[in-house]
Amino acid sequence: MSLANYIAKYVAGFSARALTDPGIGGGGPSLTPVEQVQAIFQVPGTEGFFWDPSVLGNMSSGIYTQIQDAAVNGVVGLLLDNRPDSTLGPNIAPGGGTFTGGATGWALSGSMWEYASNRIQTKVAGAPDYAVANSVVLGAGAFYAVDFDTNSNDNVNYATVYGGPYSAAANNNGGLRVRKYILGANTSYMSFRGVAASASVYVDNVEIRKMPGHPAMQNNAGKRPVLKKTGSVYWLDFDGVDDAMFTVFQTSLGTNVTIARSIPGVGASILTGQTISAGTWTDSTDHSGLIMVNRSLTAPELAAVTALLNARAGV
Repeated sequence: MSLANYIAKYVAGFSARALTDPGIGGGGPSLTPVEQVQAIFQVPGTEGFFWDPSVLGNMSSGIYTQIQDAAVNGVVGLLLDNRPDSTLGPNIAPGGGTFTGGATGWALSGSMWEYASNRIQTKVAGAPDYAVANSVVLGAGAFYAVDFDTNSNDNVNYATVYGGPYSAAANNNGGLRVRKYILGANTSYMSFRGVAASASVYVDNVEIRKMPGHPAMQNNAGKRPVLKKTGSVYWLDFDGVDDAMFTVFQTSLGTNVTIARSIPGVGASILTGQTISAGTWTDSTDHSGLIMVNRSLTAPELAAVTALLNARAGV
């Protein structure tokens, strides 16, 4: 499932219905069990995440991806937040991301990048250098999806996306539009780094959109959990050594946080009164669903969370 389909699945008609449904969080007949949990995040001021490894379309084997490609018995490097507020932010690329008539808002290094034919492109055999969207300021710790068109189709001539602590060569996989994630932005500006040993690489129609919620991720391929399936239960299997998934909170969630975990074959385990500070939060414990909320749950909300996590655990 594409990220676009994942977004559309929850945007159309859900928010208004969840906010007016008398059964919010308490098993109202018009809400599915997942929607009951998602409705918790519609309460004003509620923050946190809802990680659900049973939704295969929300996962990828790596943190940079064009399609969601996680598979049973394969590693998981990215797990999107399953909250209902799943719309990407507006496109903040300079000039709407097109280069018609110029490259206003971009700083093009003279040694590598140039403007030509209503796009930016690398110079053949140029030294690797950057094209920076210097009119766009990224939010520290925030997550962004970067989409763009490129003619790059190998690992010799390519553009690399920068803006967070990770980067990867961006190839168009036979003509498909490229999506690369900037995760946990730790630099002010998003940029492309060009590498061209024998051919000019162009970039056009750029979109830079802030991602919703708090995805779980692992940039180190050797530290990614494995997606398992036992009967009907999907779960993440951490090796107990160095496997871990993390997210980044830009602000503290406070001292009254609820953490609810679905333990495969066991059921829901719910901790209350937890303290979650701003910065990186890491998890390394097997689960078939994990929910974090920055407050105490009401009785109906707790019942909804418990029921869903028990079901996810297969009990």
